Amino acid sequence: MDGIVFFVVAMIVLGWAIILAVAINFTRKKRLGVLKRSHFLIAGVFLSSAILFLPIYRDIFGLNSITFKTVLLSIHNAIRLFVVDADFETISGFIQTLGGAYAKAYEITFAVLFVLAPALTATFLLSFLGDFSSYAKCFFSFHKEAYVFSDLNERSLALAKDIIKNKKGVLIIFTDVLTSNDESNDLVENARELGAVLFKKSIAHVHFNAQLKRKKITFFAISEKEDENVSHSSALIKKYGNLANRELYLFSMTKQSELFLENIDNFYKMKVRRVNESSSLVNRYLYDNGKDIFNGTHAEEDGLKVISAVVLGMGSYGTQMAKALPWFCQLPGYRFKLNVFDKDEHAESRFKALCPDYLNPKCNKVYVDGEAQYDINVHSGIDFKTHEFGEELQKIKDASFVFVALGTDEDNIGYAVQARMYFERIGVHPKIVAVVYDGEKVKQIKNATCATDKKNRKYDIEYTGTLQELYSVNVIINSELEDRAVDVHMGYFSNGDETLTPEQLKEKIAKHMRSFYMIEYNYNSSCASAMHNKVRVECKIAGADKDPADLTKEEKDLMEKIEHRRWNAYTRSCGYVWSNSKTSDSRNDLAKMHHNLVPFEELSKEDKEKDAKVTYKKKQQ
Repeated sequence: MDGIVFFVVAMIVLGWAIILAVAINFTRKKRLGVLKRSHFLIAGVFLSSAILFLPIYRDIFGLNSITFKTVLLSIHNAIRLFVVDADFETISGFIQTLGGAYAKAYEITFAVLFVLAPALTATFLLSFLGDFSSYAKCFFSFHKEAYVFSDLNERSLALAKDIIKNKKGVLIIFTDVLTSNDESNDLVENARELGAVLFKKSIAHVHFNAQLKRKKITFFAISEKEDENVSHSSALIKKYGNLANRELYLFSMTKQSELFLENIDNFYKMKVRRVNESSSLVNRYLYDNGKDIFNGTHAEEDGLKVISAVVLGMGSYGTQMAKALPWFCQLPGYRFKLNVFDKDEHAESRFKALCPDYLNPKCNKVYVDGEAQYDINVHSGIDFKTHEFGEELQKIKDASFVFVALGTDEDNIGYAVQARMYFERIGVHPKIVAVVYDGEKVKQIKNATCATDKKNRKYDIEYTGTLQELYSVNVIINSELEDRAVDVHMGYFSNGDETLTPEQLKEKIAKHMRSFYMIEYNYNSSCASAMHNKVRVECKIAGADKDPADLTKEEKDLMEKIEHRRWNAYTRSCGYVWSNSKTSDSRNDLAKMHHNLVPFEELSKEDKEKDAKVTYKKKQQ
């Protein structure tokens, strides 16, 4: 009866395999999918089967111990289980020599293994054939431009749908897809309706060169886990970085991803761009709708029009808007005020840590000609559910623009309505914009009216940041803002181009294009300039619609002064402070200290000339 020892050991092995296969669902390894879980089960079934065969073949050969021969035959028969070729007669003969409950347990266990082993074989083959089929689809789509996503989620699906809508005859590929996961069934069905190719492997382990070597491939590292996006991007750059027809979009808002981008070796030809979703939302809104912020303002006694902005919530979107508005609103003829509200008691201190000079008494609420001018107040520890919030909000009697970004769609909609109520009580009707992610909700409430109001007044609330708006071709891939930002960036390096050979010019352009995409400051700063250039034209600032070469002296002086005011505020929004010296040697980008954070008249002639370059270009029309 020492065979019971083999039975117990086999059950322990099988039990541990089942426990590990189940436990993987509750770990970060879940994304590895069914194939990974089946590995545990296959190993468990194989080992437990081989162990159960050991006493059978020992008795058949009349041996007193386990020999090499019995081990080999046990392994052989365990393998036969998986290919539906095992002989149950040998097993039943052994069971007849046993007695009682032990015989019954052995019989039931082998019956289960005879069914489970072939089922696992089928699972493995289906999984293998699934990716094989996907490779085949890629092979026969070699003539198509491909867009490859690292994950199948709401964001990637929305972008894929818009790509297909705007670009005909393209191949959409999703990787790391769990087709058997109940939670993702709707996403998988939607992806299949698009005709997308689905891989179970991660984007880092699928090989695309053989299938799509000559066509352009655009990769999107767009998982919900930002650290995973960085690791996937690193793997993709190593595999395809030397190919000029490869592009990579890294979706991440972390400092790690920014540093990763700036650390990429210069010899790579692949275009790599980081997508910061909070910046993307704010930039897109200001670029498309910025002129509206300057409308509806009222003039004070000195003739200046007042832009009085309110930001509710200092999460990623609210903070980004609070940082952007002070530089975006630097135009002659306007005075800018900003009130920011947040429930965090340390909100003001947190904002000061991000942008020290925004709240520095030497800069804030100080009006010097040729210097950024703003009046910023941060209201910390404000509970939006309290009466005190309403009282504080109604003190802003000149409010003209309200941006609501409190975290959830429900909160943003609710407090946008609340803000409208409070301002209506004091006879003020500011433009109110709320961030709402769910596009269906926007459709349902966009034209809502006050149900109890006999005059049928509308709430007049605008919504931005829907999934369909943010994850679209025009925002992510073919951005008009980005095209204008490239013009701004390249304008700084155009001197001396006429003396270069075509090859030298091509090399110079490639170098500066790389610095545009790879260095975060260059990209964001150029986008900010392009956004401001557009609103200058829309607000009909004298000379704003002219090419730099066509400016009169008065217009050139005005453009330079406007640009420096904007640049000062923008640089402070990035956390820079004055270096306490006007010499360029005092600039320290690690310390975020800059020598040019001074009024316009204190700049050198050379630095003043730089500001004139950042203006409208006719080819952008």
